[in-house]
Amino acid sequence: MPQQVSSSGAPWDARMTMPRGGFVYTVRRLAVVAAMVAGVLPLITQASSAATGLPCTPVLVVGARGSGEAFDPGSAGMGPTAYSAYQLLATQLGSVHTATDGIDYPAQDVFTAAATAGALYQSSVAVGVSRVAADLAGQLVSCPTQRFVLLGYSQGADVMSSYLQGLVPNPGTTDRAILARIAGISLFGDPRFNPADLGIDQGTYSSSLSGMFATWPVNFSLEGARPLYSPVTRSLVRSYCLKGDLVCNWSASNAVGCLGAGVWGPLAWTVFPVSGLVVLTCITRMR
Repeated sequence: MPQQVSSSGAPWDARMTMPRGGFVYTVRRLAVVAAMVAGVLPLITQASSAATGLPCTPVLVVGARGSGEAFDPGSAGMGPTAYSAYQLLATQLGSVHTATDGIDYPAQDVFTAAATAGALYQSSVAVGVSRVAADLAGQLVSCPTQRFVLLGYSQGADVMSSYLQGLVPNPGTTDRAILARIAGISLFGDPRFNPADLGIDQGTYSSSLSGMFATWPVNFSLEGARPLYSPVTRSLVRSYCLKGDLVCNWSASNAVGCLGAGVWGPLAWTVFPVSGLVVLTCITRMR
């Protein structure tokens, strides 16, 4: 369900703690997104898109939830993490009107995906990519001044990254026009996280560890670590990963540490120090 927000509040570069389905995810900043859309957009809300039914607000925030997360209207269908990022962005943008677009895709849970050697995961991501593409193409035509912000958590980060890296920005194409409208993309816990993509990667991650799908014996994505972002897209993207996160920073020790803490139980708590802050991370299931 589209949602419009007009608000003001705390500085955007303040430390952000985002609760998300058993997780608390801490991120330093997403200032690049706010800076690219604030101050250059009209404050009024325009008509709705005939193609998608979404409003032609100055900013459309498109979010994709993580593996196994339900499509919950309470988080605009984005999942708790992406929705928390959206709320912070809306606060920073103040009086600039925004709308949300939670991508309705399977978000296949990891355990079921594992039972099919990743086939259900791959098809889930493909559905997500196609729905992001359809929504942005529809908004491109119906809302000629709207800017897009893309948010993705876990499998949703895979969806958004795969969509972006699949665009072919040839002059005069729809892909090129959509890229010109994207103000920023923020990813959280990408399972294909590439620690070599300096400038894109953010957080306390280990530079020697990649996402789990780049290193697992059963490679759900079948594509390894995410390719480096191209010169055309890299200024748009920030990918966040925290030290000890076994999804975006996979290692045997991270996995054993989480298992030793009883990660698979309903109330398993793991403590990670992050920039002098202790973040309590409750992992109730693989995401």
